[in-house]
Amino acid sequence: RGLSFGEFALLLSVYEKKAAKGHVWSWESGKAKPNSRHLMAISKVLGIEPHDLFIDQTGTKKKA
Repeated sequence: RGLSFGEFALLLSVYEKKAAKGHVWSWESGKAKPNSRHLMAISKVLGIEPHDLFIDQTGTKKKA
């Protein structure tokens, strides 16, 4: 979507008040994983269903 970490964090904070740029950076770098609240907010920012965030080992979407 072409968003910077800061822009994404700002949009994310609309749905999850405690979300911050540091969270986004740690997820992107693999140092942490988003919790369920963050996953719900991420899906809202991206305009997708939460289950669409997950893919299986073969690279195909997991079915909910």
